[in-house]
Amino acid sequence: MPRADEPTLYTLSPNGPLVRLYQQPDLPCRTRVGDFDIDAGPDETPDERVARIAAACRTCRACPAIELCEAGFAELPPRFQQGVWAGQARGVSARTTRAIAQLEDAS
Repeated sequence: MPRADEPTLYTLSPNGPLVRLYQQPDLPCRTRVGDFDIDAGPDETPDERVARIAAACRTCRACPAIELCEAGFAELPPRFQQGVWAGQARGVSARTTRAIAQLEDAS
């Protein structure tokens, strides 16, 4: 049995959604990875972070792989379920979720 501080390895299905997403190198989330991260950049203000995440959500919702993305998110181990996936900001606070929604409603 692994110790609590040891990483747990997960086996992905070779034909599963995460592998199939990885095989599509031209998707926006694959070419601009940092835009889809929920963590703030080194010089990013809170407002800039919210605007970047909202833009990533809009880009993601227009992506032809959105259903595959949703399935890929579901396949992730819980500790990795964060970031912009299938048009939604996952793993952000309720406050950030509200700020993103307000920004999207205003546009």
